[in-house]
Amino acid sequence: LGSEPLRRYTYERTGINSTGNIGFLDQVELLRWVQRHVEAFGGDPSNVMLFGESAGAGGVSAHLASPLSRGLFHRAAMQSGGFNEWTAMSMSHATDNFNAMVLAMRKLPMMYPMRPWAWTHQCSEWMTDIQCLTESTLSGQHFMEIA
Repeated sequence: LGSEPLRRYTYERTGINSTGNIGFLDQVELLRWVQRHVEAFGGDPSNVMLFGESAGAGGVSAHLASPLSRGLFHRAAMQSGGFNEWTAMSMSHATDNFNAMVLAMRKLPMMYPMRPWAWTHQCSEWMTDIQCLTESTLSGQHFMEIA
């Protein structure tokens, strides 16, 4: 999603000079559609709730922060995911992370052993090579503390 024609297309349609928001902008358009049509399905346009699980929770957190989504929903719930660093990562940072992951994956044997639920255990117990992909991809804070 980083091509110049896509950037121009996005700018012409939305006024946003970016190539990385297409999926998010699709979601905003869906929320606008819900506002226009939810009454036809027995819904209330003043009582729209977003819900997202895992990566979807990241999307919900992005809508909570975006002025483009303001007024299109009224409540939000997230399960897993949510306010993780990747939801606010710059395009260049995300690209660098992706490229580093691809380079690391190319060094792995074709049949890389990983048992189910490996992420709930110490990586070294279950995996070998590249120190469990630098141990960072399978670890993290799974729940956010509520202040």
